Amino acid sequence: MKYPTNFCKNCNLKFRKDYRFCPHCGQQAKDKLTVGLLFYNTVTNYFSFDARFFKSIYPLLCKPGYLAKLFVNGQRATFLHPAQLYLFTSILFFFLMTTLVVSDNIKRVDEAFKTPTLFEPKEKDTLEIKVMGNKQLFSSRELDSLIQENVPEEQLLRAIGMKENANPLTRKFYTQGLKLYKQRSGGSLLQTIYETLPFALFILLPVFALLLKIFFLRQGVYVNHLVFSFYFFSFLYFHFAAFNQPSC
Repeated sequence: MKYPTNFCKNCNLKFRKDYRFCPHCGQQAKDKLTVGLLFYNTVTNYFSFDARFFKSIYPLLCKPGYLAKLFVNGQRATFLHPAQLYLFTSILFFFLMTTLVVSDNIKRVDEAFKTPTLFEPKEKDTLEIKVMGNKQLFSSRELDSLIQENVPEEQLLRAIGMKENANPLTRKFYTQGLKLYKQRSGGSLLQTIYETLPFALFILLPVFALLLKIFFLRQGVYVNHLVFSFYFFSFLYFHFAAFNQPSC
């Protein structure tokens, strides 16, 4: 008795039409590409690297668009899942950046704030603050004394030269300048920026895919552009992680 058959989109071999999975490569028989399928089991399978990972590296570095095209056309079991590849390359990149770059930059920023250019010494205890191109002189000894006395912030702002009728933007600059003077440290701010960068880029990735969809309206559905975005960002992360590390 003959059963109706289908061809697997991944390996092009025949199997019975009522099978849910291809018996040759294991890919689902009915796997219409959707956003849900794109993220299916990505996190749970993140560490299950096999030959697909090594098969994906060369085309990723040389022609990432080729990987996206194969995945969209149904060949999804031969290469590493795009979201899985994105997670690996992003974690690799930010780990190396944090280890080799961020710590040194934080030290440099902290050292720079100890001898800042924002506050330039003019006399023995006189400093100059630059706000929106304007220069104001103030006594660092007097300001330190006011800070120790815990006077209101408004009085401190007056001490560094802010006028009473200052507009909101000018007030913001003076407030930030006072904050930097108090802390004399920019490392924590820089570290916060580096820590939020991976999350921000992950949020921007679907926005990037949406822009591609807008610019190329006739080039497939949104999820196709999302697949390309995963591979494209993975290419960028792997490139920067492999070829843009600081030399010893």
